[in-house]
Amino acid sequence: MVEELRFFLRIGVFGALIAIIYWFVSYEEAGTVLLVGIVVAAGFFVIAAALSLAPKSNTDLTPERKARSGIGRMAGIFDRYLLYEDDQDSGGEPDEAPLALDEDVFPESSIWPLTAAFAALLVGLGLVYGPWLWIPGLAVAMATTYGWVTQLHTT
Repeated sequence: MVEELRFFLRIGVFGALIAIIYWFVSYEEAGTVLLVGIVVAAGFFVIAAALSLAPKSNTDLTPERKARSGIGRMAGIFDRYLLYEDDQDSGGEPDEAPLALDEDVFPESSIWPLTAAFAALLVGLGLVYGPWLWIPGLAVAMATTYGWVTQLHTT
């Protein structure tokens, strides 16, 4: 198991202990639900990342596999879940140390931060003025998330 997964696993265990202690000390529902949400989120990340990093065949374990950076690895995970299955993403445990990352190419300019700000503006105003603003805001946010995640795949 790579160190990133161990880190989130420790967050989940710590959050579970704190949630139990918090419940018995305060009997307050909202804080306990939020702490349980942290545990669920960390557990979901550990399970999803462990499944996506698991080798799928014996060819995934070959030493001539191309080393990928952290961003390239995460883009491969998103591509797999967005049905962009390609030959370059072979999964499996990385050959390099988990935190020793290669240089990766970043896009020089991107429109997606601006569209994310616009989506946040629409959702925020929609909370004040009604669903006629936050519903389009959610649509813009989903399109922005898709575009921002897949821009590394297209560059």
